[in-house]
Amino acid sequence: AALTPLSLLTWESPRRQPPTQAWMLTFADLTSLLLCFFVLFYATLVVDTARWQTLVGSLAANFAPATTIVSTTPSEQGQALPVVRTERRVEYLAGIQQHKLRADPVWANWRGQSAADQSAMVYAVPAALTNPSDPTAAAAWRRLGAALVNWQTPRTVRVVVPPNGDWQAAATRAWALAELAQSGGGEVTAEVVGGTLAAEGLTTEWVLYATDY
Repeated sequence: AALTPLSLLTWESPRRQPPTQAWMLTFADLTSLLLCFFVLFYATLVVDTARWQTLVGSLAANFAPATTIVSTTPSEQGQALPVVRTERRVEYLAGIQQHKLRADPVWANWRGQSAADQSAMVYAVPAALTNPSDPTAAAAWRRLGAALVNWQTPRTVRVVVPPNGDWQAAATRAWALAELAQSGGGEVTAEVVGGTLAAEGLTTEWVLYATDY
């Protein structure tokens, strides 16, 4: 039957009942968050030390204050002017190098020792890799240079000469190995230094220096 104007005024629509299972939405959300928390907790139980150190070093280098060295330099007017220099920690650079060489068959497990003044990281080069004419050694040095291509970090091949040692042979070895690393794409220098009385024969080292920026 047609509705009269009076019936339109008195007609009421059916009252909508609130959903009885609305709580399940919040419950499902909380359950998902709890599940993600335990998955993340389980994933951090086993930590790759090398990658963790690289991550920590990267965060420290980008967010933590860098090492600041302040010195005073006299000006032309006789006044002492402060000179501020910041440097990137060598441990961070060593971690990046270790990460880049993690899959290399020769350099993967290479570990260095930090210098006493924390200005460099020194790596002892195995004797089998000190002959530039050896194809295996030459390939290894080229891979080392290629892994560090476009680096601004000073790095060098250092040959330590014992007392009464052959300095000419040391220089030849240092520059030959440095050129092999350079041929891979990296900028590498060479240096020859005198060793102690306890040293026997030529000792070859790979040195990473802290960088200024």
